[in-house]
Amino acid sequence: QGDLWSRTGNKIACPAWFKDDLPQGMILDGELFLGRGKFQDLMKVCRTHVPNEEAWRRLVFIVFDAPLVGGGLQARLQVAKERGFSNSDELPYAKLLPQTVCRGREHVEEMMAEILALGGEGVM
Repeated sequence: QGDLWSRTGNKIACPAWFKDDLPQGMILDGELFLGRGKFQDLMKVCRTHVPNEEAWRRLVFIVFDAPLVGGGLQARLQVAKERGFSNSDELPYAKLLPQTVCRGREHVEEMMAEILALGGEGVM
């Protein structure tokens, strides 16, 4: 807790300011994002042992979930909002992923096609 970790369990060296303003006392699940098609550039930033402040100012931590908070997804995200996490400009490098309620299989397939056409990876 208090640090960023990769999905493979490696600690990510980031500037203190990047993590210090995130809600304390809760684990957040998400991903670092630099832009579509820039995954290799993102990896260069994240794999350094000494964080490059300028490079980190271009990254955004997109939060999907607060998995250890009780309740369903909406309730968990509400707790994150109540602890000061929002999509305002106060914290430009950390955002909650906007949620869309699924209206059925056709809706998911349409969304998936749109995201893939933009170079995205998929829907959750």
